[in-house]
Amino acid sequence: MIKLEEGKKKIEDMWLARQQMDERLTLFLDKHKDNSILQEYIQLLNMRTDVDKEIKSTGEELYQAMEVAGQDELDSKILSIKCKHSYIKREINQKKFLEKYGPETPEYKEFVQEKQVKGNIMLKDLKE
Repeated sequence: MIKLEEGKKKIEDMWLARQQMDERLTLFLDKHKDNSILQEYIQLLNMRTDVDKEIKSTGEELYQAMEVAGQDELDSKILSIKCKHSYIKREINQKKFLEKYGPETPEYKEFVQEKQVKGNIMLKDLKE
């Protein structure tokens, strides 16, 4: 399992790399509006996709580490890192309920379903 500081540092590094790629992509599009340099543009997009996958993967590991450590938030100078804990979601199977009963009947509890909602971490750029 990833350590909190190690995970935080890795997420921060990838976040900065992603921001730099976004800036490069914007400059690139402004500078080269024709298709002659399309291959470089595609390569940058692919690099960004790879970084996004790595952020997601590391984020899943960091979520587990934050859960184990009981940590709800990690301090960072470049992004907000908050742990969104898993919880049980309850909902009515409305179609079944309405087929068998009308609204506002005591049979409501028969049709309540519980679903596990997966927890995760939330990342937000502090510049926003």
